[in-house]
Amino acid sequence: MKNLLLVIILCLFYQAQASHLIGGEITARRIDNASLAYEITVTGYTDDDSAIFFGGGTLRFGDESVLSGPFTTTGEQLPGGIKRFSFKVTHTFKGPSAAGYRISYQEDFRNDRIININNGNSVHTAFYVETLLVIDPFIGANNTPVFLAPPIDWGQTGSPFITNPAAYDPDGDLLTYRLVDVKRAMNMPVSGYQSPNDPSFYTEYNFGNGDGDGPPAFSIDRFNGDLIWDAPGDVTNDSFNECENGATYNIAIAVDEWRLVRGTWKKLGYVTRDYIVNVCAGDHVIPTTDAIADTCVTAGSSLSRQITSGSGEVSGNLAAFGEPFELNNSAKQNAVEGSLSIDWTPTCAEARSSPYRIHIRSLNPETSGPVLTSYTFWDLYVRGPEVTGLSVQDQQDGSVVLSWDTYSCPNADSIEIWRKEGDHEGDICDLLDPSDQEFALVGKVVATQQSFTDVDLPQGTVSSDFTWHLKATFSNSTNDLNDLISVLTSVKPEGATKVSVFPNPTKSAVFIQGDRDIKYFRIINISGKLIMQGDLKSSTIDNLDTLDDGIYFISLFDSKQKQIHGTRLLIQK
Repeated sequence: MKNLLLVIILCLFYQAQASHLIGGEITARRIDNASLAYEITVTGYTDDDSAIFFGGGTLRFGDESVLSGPFTTTGEQLPGGIKRFSFKVTHTFKGPSAAGYRISYQEDFRNDRIININNGNSVHTAFYVETLLVIDPFIGANNTPVFLAPPIDWGQTGSPFITNPAAYDPDGDLLTYRLVDVKRAMNMPVSGYQSPNDPSFYTEYNFGNGDGDGPPAFSIDRFNGDLIWDAPGDVTNDSFNECENGATYNIAIAVDEWRLVRGTWKKLGYVTRDYIVNVCAGDHVIPTTDAIADTCVTAGSSLSRQITSGSGEVSGNLAAFGEPFELNNSAKQNAVEGSLSIDWTPTCAEARSSPYRIHIRSLNPETSGPVLTSYTFWDLYVRGPEVTGLSVQDQQDGSVVLSWDTYSCPNADSIEIWRKEGDHEGDICDLLDPSDQEFALVGKVVATQQSFTDVDLPQGTVSSDFTWHLKATFSNSTNDLNDLISVLTSVKPEGATKVSVFPNPTKSAVFIQGDRDIKYFRIINISGKLIMQGDLKSSTIDNLDTLDDGIYFISLFDSKQKQIHGTRLLIQK
């Protein structure tokens, strides 16, 4: 009887272990500038049927300070049958560190049966995440990025899969993304780890992509965080959420934060996130969301947007993640099955040149069968209101004096003066980039100034030959992602491939530029359907104006049909 009882206890113990940590991260928020005090938050995610307590691990602060659990946690239920737990501790660092403090958390019992860790025997592999926090008085206060979407998504064998961690930086620092090792301790990758697109997870690896005509690809976009897997394999070892045959994969993503300091981009550290992707075998309906065109709104104007999801058979449950929902003046979302409404009235404080990116996730309701997800994004531009009261006085000497009312946003940084020959109709949202509409920048003044003299009219012209556009700029627009992209891609590591697809968005054509011999291209839509493919006989892919406006994925291949580049492509006519 004692032996039987021991067997039962061990079975229950291992059953509990089988559903434990499926993801998590460490974030840091500065709470006292004088004493370098930070609030450290450790977050872990579990299946909702997990019987093992989260918070029993070891937290190291990177300065020889160590705390051991159990920690007091708070938890909440999330859609998709998962729970989020977290605990917070306050820690004061002894001094600044330009090299950064590596904060880490380790806990026993990673989720079991992860197919790409030690042949599925992963439960005895420790769960580990780390964050590098830079504290440098020369760059100002620094808080780490945070993740807005949970670290778990669901895909289907043979169908292109996309996910995004929806990272956000409360300081406005720019973020880049990269895949990193899944670890069990500091500097120690887990044993027996295999990439999700390893040949062992496919019965026909050379035909493992979504179209069945080439090998699978697995990569993350460095600048927008889209993780694209084209496509998950058909080898299974488990069942979950009404999926009779499936497999669970583990990955890790690092999000680096960058700040422009005295004209130079500085890396301020990173946050790593442990991530789970469940892949279900079969031919199930994946929820879809219509592509959302870029939107512009002026500060002080109300925005209301209705987004729908549906595949004809299943209406997905929608959720939105992004910076507008994290601000003091936050956007609001309200979801019902198959529909999501987003409402926001941004103020002058939210006006800037770079867009707010909102990630939309569509999640199958569990009652419809296996949980499956799909993602799309929406770029939302918030512009300062129009400059009012503009008057033009021709000086009859080749110059004009422009004057206008006091600008309505007190936080504006400057007023740019743009000029175009001829007439122009449209509001400020039609001129996100005035140079696209043949305007030329002729001057710039501080935002409190109310006049400007344009002394550079072409000879023989008068003021009535021109249209002037006054555009307000804001100091929170100085971090330009395009500038960071240029800096980070200008230095190519040995063996790296640099390929560019531009312009993006485009109306009718794209140009391919790179250091590899590209022979073929393929374009699929967000549902994974092949839209266009062919030989790349020149550096141009045209006839894209035949496609509907929306989001697509373009892949480029060499002469051996090996994918060498892939990116998201927006058609916007």
